[in-house]
Amino acid sequence: AKLTVDSASIKEYGARGVANTTLDAAGSAWKITGKNSGTILTVGFSNNNMSRGHGAQMWNGRSWFTFDTNAPLDIVTIGAQNIPPDTYPITVDVVGYQP
Repeated sequence: AKLTVDSASIKEYGARGVANTTLDAAGSAWKITGKNSGTILTVGFSNNNMSRGHGAQMWNGRSWFTFDTNAPLDIVTIGAQNIPPDTYPITVDVVGYQP
């Protein structure tokens, strides 16, 4: 999946995965479940995005990774996984950020 935040007024945004199971405090990796199969996959922000990101910031008691606006954020599977055909809903919280 790919997310792009376009804005002329903000330069950065924060993003974190939303799921029952997040794998780190900042929500950069999380588990999703197939609607029909119940298969659980591990997904997260790509290594390329993480290396171009601006690190974690704290808002409202939660840690968020920040990224440049107008640059795509890739959400990818993490590790080798057996992925049967299904619908895998992905939810990401996004907030505008002014450094």
